[in-house]
Amino acid sequence: MQIKVEHNPAENNFVCQLGDVHAVLAYSRKANALSLERLFVPEQEDKEEITTALVGTAARYCQNHNLQMIAVESYLRDDFFPAHTEFQSLLKQDPGPGAGAEFLRL
Repeated sequence: MQIKVEHNPAENNFVCQLGDVHAVLAYSRKANALSLERLFVPEQEDKEEITTALVGTAARYCQNHNLQMIAVESYLRDDFFPAHTEFQSLLKQDPGPGAGAEFLRL
């Protein structure tokens, strides 16, 4: 299957059309990195192949713009990136909140 991924910078995501639905990798920009925060791949689709296409497009974007990637989304962080070492050189650890950061308690 050939997967065409488009970058939508106005919406901070990478998207591919899969028939009537979309697969989406959403990010936020943090200084010199893209923080990969949400991944949606419809269940009936090949998650690994589609995720590879989405992340590969994000990786090329980062390479072209001297950026790194931060894997915030749990599937990417815990399963995808450990199995795909080709992206390791672009990964940056998320430092989390800095010292003295305050949390809102409700």
